[in-house]
Amino acid sequence: MSDAFSLLTKSGTFFNKNKFNNDIKLFNKSQRQDAQQVNQHDTQQLPKDLDFFGDLKHSDKPVKPAKQQSETQYTQYTPPTIDESNKLRKQMHVNVSDNAQPPLRSVQELKTALNFENYLMRNISFLNELTPVQSQAIPLACSDRDVLAVAPTGSGKTLAYLLPLLHTLAQPKKEGFRAVIISPTRELAQQIRNELARVGIGRRWRVSILSKANQATIKSDPSTRSKHDILISTPLRLKHAIESEEVDLSNVRNLILDEADRLLEMGFVDQVDTIVGACSHPSLRKSLFTATLPASVEEIAQNILRLPVRMLIGRKDAAAQGVNQKLTYVGREDGKLLALRQLVQEGQMKPPVLIFVQSVDRANELFNELVYDGVRVDVIHGERTPAQRDDVVRQFRRGDVWVLIATDVLARGIDVQAINLVLNYDFPQSPASYVHRVGRTGRAGRVGQAITFFTNDDAPYLKSVVNVMKSSGCDVPEWMLKLKKPSSNQRKALKKRPIERETVHEAAGTNVGREDVRKHKQIVNASKRRKVANEVKEQDQHQEQDQEHKHSDDQSR
Repeated sequence: MSDAFSLLTKSGTFFNKNKFNNDIKLFNKSQRQDAQQVNQHDTQQLPKDLDFFGDLKHSDKPVKPAKQQSETQYTQYTPPTIDESNKLRKQMHVNVSDNAQPPLRSVQELKTALNFENYLMRNISFLNELTPVQSQAIPLACSDRDVLAVAPTGSGKTLAYLLPLLHTLAQPKKEGFRAVIISPTRELAQQIRNELARVGIGRRWRVSILSKANQATIKSDPSTRSKHDILISTPLRLKHAIESEEVDLSNVRNLILDEADRLLEMGFVDQVDTIVGACSHPSLRKSLFTATLPASVEEIAQNILRLPVRMLIGRKDAAAQGVNQKLTYVGREDGKLLALRQLVQEGQMKPPVLIFVQSVDRANELFNELVYDGVRVDVIHGERTPAQRDDVVRQFRRGDVWVLIATDVLARGIDVQAINLVLNYDFPQSPASYVHRVGRTGRAGRVGQAITFFTNDDAPYLKSVVNVMKSSGCDVPEWMLKLKKPSSNQRKALKKRPIERETVHEAAGTNVGREDVRKHKQIVNASKRRKVANEVKEQDQHQEQDQEHKHSDDQSR
């Protein structure tokens, strides 16, 4: 048969192989097996008269299409024994209260043990294994229990509460907000939303970040309240929305506090109380996730939660073990710039680098000094607009900015991948602040470096950071371990107000003193006021134009 085809084609006869491709496969020995497999899935079988080779099966009954098998084969789940669970927790350095659900041993057990839907399993296919906080917190959250989870920064806490949240919500519904996530900063709220969008592909979840724009929309059109499933917000904005009856939280079943230690400090407690009180559904479940948990904050947390399961990863108030932490003595303020420039010369400032200072003024001053040194640097703090802050973080992630100077506004929860170095230019005001700053590097199993400058003025508070370093497994000189702890009054005073320092410009020896800085600030503030006035003027003009158009339309009618 093959010779006949060859003879015909050589003589000029054209044979349309595309048209008769299926017939050619039947005569091709290398594809005969594939044809047989195709035949098994095809309801129209090859007639016996055309089965020249006699190797295809025939049946008088029509063949049913085979069921499509999933890409991943899951074995049957066998729960671990109590001894196995305790051994696994010991290996992961997990401490839990009594009667806790057993931890998960693999990513596959999300499906076999908890019956996660296929779309969730597809969206987390990038996970090779679960982190300790995910392994233990996810089954706890799926059991409808209040959870208090303490885990180092960069350990995967966000997925540890987002995955069980989507699992328990099951499907989008037009019932109003069924879940609320509270974060202390707008940047963290946006990051949570981005992560939620990534793992929620496959369901049309309606997620809203509370802002001025959508607050106005909700207020003008209350019907939009039922079109959302999950609300993400900072506490103050949500409190105002509750008091003005712009949002209804009576149907919320899941309330999650991210960076709970910050949310339960005195500045936020009243706001959190208002939010918890507005979530009045009898089946409300509350979860608190944090990297540090001071005793005062834990006491407040216990009052908010109902019979919670408490879980702790590693040691309390410790930084991630993947961070190489170092303390550097610089003497006085002028020694900081010298030490910083020495790091640049020695090649230790490998971007991306994050530098923390204690105030907005010092951030702007250090920015000016590094710009003159030719460093690709930018600055982020609370006085920059949300759009500016978003743009700076985007450039930093993209690599356009090599060094980012920040106040503590960026120290909590922001996940900028692969930060090589965190430099505490100004000594942190509390151990919790230190942990969150240092936690911006060494995330998701990576190795990072953290350097903290300290002066003679910082020496009384050095032991607080030394204790964190020791708990994190870092090598600390013996003489530092013998330092005296700061008194309770000293700690409270430092937390309330940072040390008054010489300005960066004065320390650098540049001809910019405090009076020049004050005048510069006045100029900047005046510029801001002019900008706001112009925006208000433009809005008034637009309103007048709208009224004129409306008036002309009425006349035409």
